[in-house]
Amino acid sequence: MSALPAADLAMVGASFRTLEMQALGLLLLPKEGLKSRLPLLAEALGALELVYLATCNRLEILVRMRPGTDAAPLRARLFEFLAGRPAAPREAEQAFRVWPGVAAIEHLLMVACGLDSARVGDRQIPGQLRDAWLLARSAGVAGSAIDELVSAALAAAREANAVRARLAPDESGGLADRALRRVLDHIGGSDAPVALVGVSPMTRACAHALRRHGIATVVVNRTTARAADLAAELHTQALSLAAFRRSRLRVSAIVAAVGAAEFVLSRSELRRHRAEGESPLVVDLGVPANIEPAAAAAAGFAYFGMDDLISEVAATRSASLLHHGPVRAVVDRNLDNVLRATVTRVAGPLLGALNQRYEAELDYELTRMLDGELAALDETGRAALRRWTGLVAHRMAYVPLNGLRSLAAGGDLRGVEICLDAMTRALLEGQRPVEAGSAESRSTALA
Repeated sequence: MSALPAADLAMVGASFRTLEMQALGLLLLPKEGLKSRLPLLAEALGALELVYLATCNRLEILVRMRPGTDAAPLRARLFEFLAGRPAAPREAEQAFRVWPGVAAIEHLLMVACGLDSARVGDRQIPGQLRDAWLLARSAGVAGSAIDELVSAALAAAREANAVRARLAPDESGGLADRALRRVLDHIGGSDAPVALVGVSPMTRACAHALRRHGIATVVVNRTTARAADLAAELHTQALSLAAFRRSRLRVSAIVAAVGAAEFVLSRSELRRHRAEGESPLVVDLGVPANIEPAAAAAAGFAYFGMDDLISEVAATRSASLLHHGPVRAVVDRNLDNVLRATVTRVAGPLLGALNQRYEAELDYELTRMLDGELAALDETGRAALRRWTGLVAHRMAYVPLNGLRSLAAGGDLRGVEICLDAMTRALLEGQRPVEAGSAESRSTALA
């Protein structure tokens, strides 16, 4: 580990900015067996610690690397691990971005506070980050450095939510809001229910909103237990996915968000749910897609997918970022706090040793003077001088700390490490010999 742990951090990720959602979805690790894959991912990346965060529109890997490791190759290594093949020229660089050092900390704070989401202010991100962190800890791939950083990011997210609560409502609407609007606009006065395929935060939000609008729903899930729980909340019907596929239940729309690598409804299965002369809507929130657009069109369904949804949200993204300016200030303040705390923790032992060194130097000079030109000074005066030299030594030791904190706040981690190395050399290399009984002989040697 380097003198400053933050210098060994990096984030590598892909999102709606770098990939279409279908392409991103194909790179995500399956949720089943994810825990067992994380140590393999850490080995492939050469990471000492990591957290794997996947959401509906992004993939982020936070890693602590070995000291002196270049972060740039992480993109190619991650692509090969996820895709199962080496990347073509520039393919990994186009798919993934990488943030080293301070940039990694800032990016994590931006993600946690919802400022890097397709929908600015996304409140689901902190919970998803917490779950990813807990999974990494249970898999044995998250250690103290990751623990401290994620804890700081979650604390920043709580502060951001408190600030956001005091802002005027953001009228741009979130992903679930826009999906709901699409459904309501499309179905009009149809009395056919909306099928909610998959129990996820987004389908759950849509379900409760549809109920408030008086729209009938049916809950569909691979396992009926989870479907039954949501259906009970909505006072509606629950079906297993297999039963829904076989049924001929007429629907006005299908809202799908299933964590599956394959399409969950075929063209023929979709046709069973469309009445003659009607054109139901598919709102596909899956990443990768749950329903093939071509199959939906062939079955007579209109199709609205995650890429369409994100394009709509992107149109208001700049205005939303301006609206969330006070939240951006939370990110900046917490980034500064993280860097300053890191420097204080790392530099603390060195500053303690410096304080002892300053005391020893001053004590040496003071003893020489008291034996010479100040020999006539009485004991009261001698004691006062010794107290003064101790105070001066203590204050002098914290002058470097303030400088180091300023360097860290400006993102100059390399400058901090150079200063720390210089401080260490000053303590370990040829110092003035001191007499027995001085402050130096009473201090603890630097290990």
